[in-house]
Amino acid sequence: NQYKKAWQDNYIKDDGSIECWLQSAYTLGLAFDLYPEELKSAGAACLKSAVEFNENHLNTGFVATPYLLQTLCDYGYVDTAYKILQQDTYPSWNYMFSHGATTITEAWSTYYDNADGTYGINGSLNHYGLGAVGAWLYEDVLGIKQDEQIPGYKHFYLEPVVGGGLSYAKGSYESVYGTIESEWCVEGNELVFHF
Repeated sequence: NQYKKAWQDNYIKDDGSIECWLQSAYTLGLAFDLYPEELKSAGAACLKSAVEFNENHLNTGFVATPYLLQTLCDYGYVDTAYKILQQDTYPSWNYMFSHGATTITEAWSTYYDNADGTYGINGSLNHYGLGAVGAWLYEDVLGIKQDEQIPGYKHFYLEPVVGGGLSYAKGSYESVYGTIESEWCVEGNELVFHF
């Protein structure tokens, strides 16, 4: 508790902002419950602003990337999370795919554009760090959430988080108790959910 208090005293201002204004600092502060209760909403609003300032691109690294989209959703900024997910310019997951990637690369800059229109590769083409977004895709986009009281998906919840203009999602998870499938689509004003 002394470390939490020290973090609050040294980094969080009275308006919920953090001096360095980094997406990672806000994300980790909120995800690991370092904010005082009365400043959590303000901190989440600052996180959203930091993302918007970066034109809805993330600028997190290995430590905060797994928590960014989840944290935005936890505080009601679902559309912001989906805007980040759907970016296709650098830095983004779709930027990797636009350069031919079939896996998540080690860094946002693993693929780089050359002056002649070709691209170069610098780093691992298959790396967990930035691929940690997969947990959010399963838990929020598909809505497959395990019951923490009954581990191993023996009991689970299906609670997809729909938003950001995404109109369709489909996927499955192979648990030890069998395949869990989730599929949803937006048709007009209705959500059609198959599971």
